[in-house]
Amino acid sequence: SEYLLPKAMKEAGLIERYKEKVTIEPGAVTRLLDEYCREPGVRTLERYLKRLCEKVGLKFLTSDTQEVTIKAQDLPTLIGPPVFTTKRMYDGVPPPGVVIGMAYNSYGGNILYIETIKANWGGTEQVKLVSGEKEGHSVIRKGSLKLTGSLGDVMQESVQIAYSYAKYVLSTFLNNHFLEVNDVHVHFPEGASKKDGPSAGIAITTSLISLALDAPMAEEFAMTGEISLTGKVLKIGGVKEKVMAAKREGVTNIILPLSNQTEFEKLEDYIKEGLVVHFVDIYFDVLKLVFPNILKKETNPANNQAAQP
Repeated sequence: SEYLLPKAMKEAGLIERYKEKVTIEPGAVTRLLDEYCREPGVRTLERYLKRLCEKVGLKFLTSDTQEVTIKAQDLPTLIGPPVFTTKRMYDGVPPPGVVIGMAYNSYGGNILYIETIKANWGGTEQVKLVSGEKEGHSVIRKGSLKLTGSLGDVMQESVQIAYSYAKYVLSTFLNNHFLEVNDVHVHFPEGASKKDGPSAGIAITTSLISLALDAPMAEEFAMTGEISLTGKVLKIGGVKEKVMAAKREGVTNIILPLSNQTEFEKLEDYIKEGLVVHFVDIYFDVLKLVFPNILKKETNPANNQAAQP
């Protein structure tokens, strides 16, 4: 601000006569950065500061105003509505089937909700046989998976991997066959925004397991990390942007891949301050965090599986 603001004031003709008469409150600066200027670099910030100073200059010229104090609530009037708004859809811990993921793009990071619901409402987990079978016979129905939310190919593959792994964990270790017999619908809100990339695996898996268990997360977590078919949590990109997004939205419990720990520790202290970050290597590390009371003491997956608790 020591360079950009004086430059914008000079270009707007304020630097000589009005420099000491213009005050921008810290809250206005914070809102400007959070809701208007998330892109890397300073070009967008320069553009908005210039627009802000031009509006202030016009105010001096067209009124008897002697001093101008710019507050956070003044920004929409002066430079237009916010470009970026909160991504929060739920206050606090989301309901069963809903998990907070983390994403990033050229504009920076965002939290990303993943919603999963039961999609068959027949009231039973069994259906009568057809195609020539005797009336009255029944068979356990097979569950299916539906995806929506403008997902790219890589993201769709992530969902398929998470779906298979979630069924494995539920049936093998939790004696839960919900996904095997029920249709489920996985949705990524904001369908107008294209979503792709290999980093949502653990969040999708957790969403599916949360629905199957009819249990919300123990705390409000934001998580990112791809998952392999054997439950290994894989390294992701955009750690800084994702962590900043979660913190900006007030989510302080964060789950990251263990392989990203060094990258996180190199972040500036002001970013890490106030965060509780858990590093996970296998999916059971995630399960123990988000559903601490679910796993039974006798659970003991095979030692040659990445999914061991």
